[in-house]
Amino acid sequence: MAEQPQSRRRVLFVDDDVSFLDLVTKVFAVWSKDAWQILTAVNTGKAISIIQDQMVNLVVIDLHMPGVDGLQFLRLLHRKYPHLPKVILTGDISEDMKKVCLANGAELHLIKPTSIEGMENVYAALNEISKQDSTEGLPGGGPKIGFQELVQLECLNRHSSILEISAGTERGQVFIKDGAIQDARCGDLSGRDAFFALMALNASGFNLKPYAAPPATTIQEPWEKLLADGSQKLATAAGQAAPNAKVSDPRAEPAPPTVLNPKTSPLPPRPQAPVFDPAASANARAMLAPAVEEMLLCSSRGEVLYEWQCSSAESRMKLFEFLGQRTAELSRALPFGNFERMEMHHLKARVICQLKPDSRLLVRSQRGKL
Repeated sequence: MAEQPQSRRRVLFVDDDVSFLDLVTKVFAVWSKDAWQILTAVNTGKAISIIQDQMVNLVVIDLHMPGVDGLQFLRLLHRKYPHLPKVILTGDISEDMKKVCLANGAELHLIKPTSIEGMENVYAALNEISKQDSTEGLPGGGPKIGFQELVQLECLNRHSSILEISAGTERGQVFIKDGAIQDARCGDLSGRDAFFALMALNASGFNLKPYAAPPATTIQEPWEKLLADGSQKLATAAGQAAPNAKVSDPRAEPAPPTVLNPKTSPLPPRPQAPVFDPAASANARAMLAPAVEEMLLCSSRGEVLYEWQCSSAESRMKLFEFLGQRTAELSRALPFGNFERMEMHHLKARVICQLKPDSRLLVRSQRGKL
C-alpha cells in the first residue's frame, strides 16, 4: 500500500548527467510506490535553492561535476546541515576519496549502477538512509547557506543568474554573468556599496532567477576581491568600540552656569571654519585606507572555507590553535567571558583574528602610508 502524500520522503539527486537523472526519477518513483518525491538538480546552485525552499530527507551527490565539484558541495552541506543524510553516487571513486567523503559527512559512497540488479541495490541502500529523521533540511530548521556562499558557488560554477536577497523589508539583487559579478542593487545603493550592504544583511531569503542584463554594469573587479573587501569591512565594523561618554548622576546638583564679565574675562577667540579641499580630502582617505593583503576563513575543524592571498594556511592554523589555547586559559582565569577576537597592530600592518565556536577568521591589512 502506498504511503500517504504527507509522509513522502524527498530525495534530491545532484548530477550534471540529465539522462541519468531522468532514469532514476522514473525507476525509483515506481519502486518506491509513491513514497518518494524525487527532486533533481543539474548543478549545485539549483540544489541549494531546493534545499533552502523545502524539507529534504536525503541528498545524493555525484562527485564529477563542472565548477563546484561534488566534494566541495558535500563539505558545504555538511557544515550547514550536519544531520541531513548525504550519499555519494558516482561513476568511479578511489579508496582515498572514499575516506575523504566519509570524513566530510557522507553516510556512504555508491557506484553508479550499470544493470538492473545494481539499480535495485542502490535503491535499497538509499531507501534505508532516507528514513533517517532529520529536521536540518527544514526551511528555518537549521543554519542557512548564506549570501557569501551562494555568490561563491554561482561564480565558481560560472553561472549566469540574478541572486535575489530579502531580509525583513530590505530587498536586493546581484547580477552575475558567466561567473562575473556585473552589478548589485540594495535600496538606493548600487555597485560595490550595494554589494557590501547585502553582505551585512542578516538575510532570511534567497532566490536564484534566470539572468537578465542589469540597469548598468557597475562592478568590474573579481568576485574574490569583492568578498575579501566586504569581509574586511564587516570585521572592522564588528571591532569598532562605542565612543566613551560620561554618564551624569541624576541625583547630583546641577552645576551653576558660568557667567562671563566682558570687563574682567576676555572672550575666547572665535574658531575659524576649516577650509574644505576636496582633492586633499580624497588624497587623505586614499592614504589612510587599509588595503587587505591576506584573508583566511576556516571551520573549527581546520577546513579552509575561503582564502585570499594566504601564503601558508598551515601556519595560520597553528596560530588559531595557539590563540584558542591561550584565550581559553584567560577565560578561565578572568571573569570577562569568552575571548573571541584579537587584534595585532604594527606601524605598517594590522591583523585581526576572530575565534568563534564554528569558524576562524584572519584578516591582515596594510596601514595607510602617512
